[in-house]
Amino acid sequence: MKEGLQLAASFLFVFLLLPLPAFADNVGMSSVPEASTLFLMGVGIIGLAFLGRKKFKK
Repeated sequence: MKEGLQLAASFLFVFLLLPLPAFADNVGMSSVPEASTLFLMGVGIIGLAFLGRKKFKK
């Protein structure tokens, strides 16, 4: 319990006593996901579907 309290106090110190970081206003954002992101998401969904199907067959 003492270690958790010490960790919480450390985070409290970092967030309350240190100055806030500066944020950039001119950050460009893309509204269209990259092709590799869509590919990885698709492979993940197919993999989850395969594992789910395999699990329910048992």
